[in-house]
Amino acid sequence: MTLKRMVNGNILEIYEKDGKKYYKLTEGGKEFLFFHLDVLKRANKSIQEIIDYLQQIVDENSKEKSS
Repeated sequence: MTLKRMVNGNILEIYEKDGKKYYKLTEGGKEFLFFHLDVLKRANKSIQEIIDYLQQIVDENSKEKSS
């Protein structure tokens, strides 16, 4: 997502200081980030469960081969 799209989507606002442009999160932008942070945390948990399951299979196969 580009800065322009985030400004148009009310995620960021632009302000100028000393002739330079700066971007600041809006309240809507903070809500957007908090929502997506929660989504990413839940996705991470699911991914970690899959990784743990696959690692268990790999470990079991390694034990069988070494026996």
